Amino acid sequence: MVAGEKKWKTAITGHVNGEPYVRGYNLLEMVEKLRFTKAIYLVLKGELPKENEEKMLNAMLVSCIDHGLGPPSVTAARVVLSGGNPLNAGVAAGVLTLGDSHGGAIENCAKALQTAVKKGKPVTDLSREIVEKARFSRERIPGFGHRIYITDPRTEILLKKAKELGYYGKHTELAVQI
Repeated sequence: MVAGEKKWKTAITGHVNGEPYVRGYNLLEMVEKLRFTKAIYLVLKGELPKENEEKMLNAMLVSCIDHGLGPPSVTAARVVLSGGNPLNAGVAAGVLTLGDSHGGAIENCAKALQTAVKKGKPVTDLSREIVEKARFSRERIPGFGHRIYITDPRTEILLKKAKELGYYGKHTELAVQI
């Protein structure tokens, strides 16, 4: 154990013979051998990605690098930083704006798609049910719509990648039909 470290246990990180380990891999060796996307996948999933998994995750991460100056997270960060606060305060302000309407809508979307697909019905029936329910209740479907784009151009290229790499399944098909 490293001096001053608490005795908490986690499967994500630890120390062996005074060296840092992540998911059972020596972090120092990871620095030498792993690309960032592989390391992130390892942290999140607990295993190294297959080639197509790494390519898909990389495409997803690159697609969300920039969202312009308009989103609430950018506005909050800029306001906090303009007050002379340190960078970490600006980053924290931006992160604190993430929620169901900005940055977090995809979680509720994924849950809704998973719940729908579990019903075992044809995707066309499921998409019709979801859209009709949203129209009737006048509620937005989580994860759909964009403040700037009618059709987000990143979506098209990510769908193309998903097809190329073998990740275009029922959930993706349902999302596209919605």
